[in-house]
Amino acid sequence: TKKADEDGKGNSASDAKRADEDAKGQSGIDAEKAVEDTQGKTVSDAKNADEAASAGENERLTTVPKDCDGCKAMHPGIGTTPRGGPDGPISVSWFGKTATKYFKNGDIVHGGGGVELKSNPEMGLNLYNSLDTASSGYADYTFIPLAGNRITVTIDLGNPGPSCGCNIAFFLVSMPSKQKNIWGGDYCDANCVGERCCAEFDLMEMNIHSFQATSHPCSDYRTPPFTSQSWACSHGGDKWVKFGNGDRNYGPSDSFTINSQKPYVFRMEFPTVNGVLKAVLTLTQGDKMITATMDNIENMRAPLTDGMVLSLSSWFSEDGLDWLDGGVCPSPQKCNRKSAIFESIVVEELPKPTTTAITTTTPNPYAPTTTKGAHTCPVKGACGCDWVAQYGCPVWDDATECYCRCCCSVTGSCKWNGNTR
Repeated sequence: TKKADEDGKGNSASDAKRADEDAKGQSGIDAEKAVEDTQGKTVSDAKNADEAASAGENERLTTVPKDCDGCKAMHPGIGTTPRGGPDGPISVSWFGKTATKYFKNGDIVHGGGGVELKSNPEMGLNLYNSLDTASSGYADYTFIPLAGNRITVTIDLGNPGPSCGCNIAFFLVSMPSKQKNIWGGDYCDANCVGERCCAEFDLMEMNIHSFQATSHPCSDYRTPPFTSQSWACSHGGDKWVKFGNGDRNYGPSDSFTINSQKPYVFRMEFPTVNGVLKAVLTLTQGDKMITATMDNIENMRAPLTDGMVLSLSSWFSEDGLDWLDGGVCPSPQKCNRKSAIFESIVVEELPKPTTTAITTTTPNPYAPTTTKGAHTCPVKGACGCDWVAQYGCPVWDDATECYCRCCCSVTGSCKWNGNTR
């Protein structure tokens, strides 16, 4: 009886212990499953949140929020046309025809009409013929021949726009280099970035306070692929023109001739005048215009005739941009790293100069005497012409009122008919 009683107690204790262990095991399994479910839900929620945030960002970039009165003012194109996204095709007007080109790794905006350049000094953009490239073939790149031609682009720096210490660069280089640069790519320029040198023409380097164009020839130039010697290249530039930087012709408000915080049109023409190649720069904004000329850039004729690759970059420096904006920006400078948009790129031939036959007639001595006054524009109006004394008139008439009022007395005629603006 005693043994049976002990066996019964032992069995009861054993059964109780086993039941307790089973319960703990089940509790552990349930707890582990609950943790996994919670973690899975957390990951899922985070993924959904990221997707929602991404969707929200895309929505923000393509529409103007009702509660953000200033959003569209920053970049007027936002809300009117869709984004093309990174690596999308960009439409370029190429000598009278629409051509599809590519800024590899660039954010294409405005329905394929423009590209957004973001502040990233480690990644520039080059204009390609196709995305199917190995960044090694000569034919991959778009070569723009500008001698005897011109390039036009609309610029939107936004508001507030790139500040002091920022450099938004839109320029040409004679790449590809014959030897790969230190990063294994084809890029080269006149300052030998990547330890490879070649000719360079800076169509524009700018922020909202200053705008500069600079010619950087290399005296040993050969048709690419070619690598120039460092000593042969003009690192600092041998010709340049500048707006703003303390002058009232360019800056961040309507008190300047060109308000850099509103879209404006850039045009650079490369005519040959009396056998000498020149570069004529014009910025226009509505009926306002400023212009400047680089005389005698014959040392850039060969690369500009062969064609150069369009490159874009956005970089910044606290103390290395005095050459650009030191006249108005204090040092050290702090770049706000704002982006810029370039759209409506047009490459075209310069209009051919027209000639008028001159006939000689014998005046009628009996005809009444009349005095022919200077050429006058068709309607009354006013246009400040102080810039003519400083910069001279562009070679080609752009049919604007300002050209008519300021340059017709110099050229003897104008295309504007009073209805353009």
